Amino acid sequence: MSGVPVHADGRAWTANEWIAYAAQISTSAATALGRPQYGNGLGTGERYFTARYASWPLVPPNKQVAAEGFARNARGDINLFLTEALWKQDVDMIVDAEARGKGMMTLTKLWVPATEAQRNRWHEYTLATFLLGTGGRSMFCFLRSEDPASVEMDHPYNTIDPGQPTTAYRKWQGVYRRDFTKALVLVNPTTTDRKVALPRSYRTLGGGTVQGTITVRPNTGRVLRVPGG
Repeated sequence: MSGVPVHADGRAWTANEWIAYAAQISTSAATALGRPQYGNGLGTGERYFTARYASWPLVPPNKQVAAEGFARNARGDINLFLTEALWKQDVDMIVDAEARGKGMMTLTKLWVPATEAQRNRWHEYTLATFLLGTGGRSMFCFLRSEDPASVEMDHPYNTIDPGQPTTAYRKWQGVYRRDFTKALVLVNPTTTDRKVALPRSYRTLGGGTVQGTITVRPNTGRVLRVPGG
């Protein structure tokens, strides 16, 4: 981990040289297989917006690029959340990649002991974070434990249909908001409660009904569905 890779002449490899070389291999594989490639290695929005990694999402054969540290570190403390600034970079990473014609394959790993309530909180928080940024080119995966079978594709949170986005995400009444044809998505990545007024009544992912106002607790997301949607 501390060594520096070098060329045959002893000159150190640069990050962009490695990316360019890997891209040649990926392009050859894509041509031979006749299938799109999915790159890996970005990890987080913070890394995505670091200059040394800037060209990796644009590698021609990559249809999507994986971010395996989306919104949290896999083995981070269950109560440890990204700062608002770092969290926002994860959202903007999706927006930027899709604007460039690519997509993000976001993966959130909850590989620490957790209660079902804690898993659900993280699941809805990261799902809502993903929905703030995507326009349809990207994918979301939440691993509720380290067990490979923990994806739970039939989990209720993985089967909702928010419809089509009708706005870009924005900050509103202290939270981040995005409107969909069948849902309203709210995320509070701060450490302060935010009470916001709702434009209509909605159903929560848990099956309840909310109307009038809703308090979005610190570091939580809410995916509120239009009744009948």
